[in-house]
Amino acid sequence: MANASSEEEEQREEGGVSTALAAIFSPVLDLLDDVGGTVTLAGRTIAWLIRPPFRLAQLFAALDFIGAGSTFIVALVGILRLGWIAELRSAGTQV
Repeated sequence: MANASSEEEEQREEGGVSTALAAIFSPVLDLLDDVGGTVTLAGRTIAWLIRPPFRLAQLFAALDFIGAGSTFIVALVGILRLGWIAELRSAGTQV
């Protein structure tokens, strides 16, 4: 009976140590998991880029569509930025 009690105490101690270690290393492991996922995505993207057949016409059509679709947003942000700079200068801050 005393032997079973000491085994339970050892399991509790091991559980406490593993819980503490998990809490300490959890942020590091999460970061490594994120970095690994990003590297995997980049590797797959590069692999698909060099895989035939090459459809350059579709690539340029997509680039044109994305660029033309973003023109309004880019212009709007540029105009708002100029307004913010003028406002900051009138408030006396150095930009």
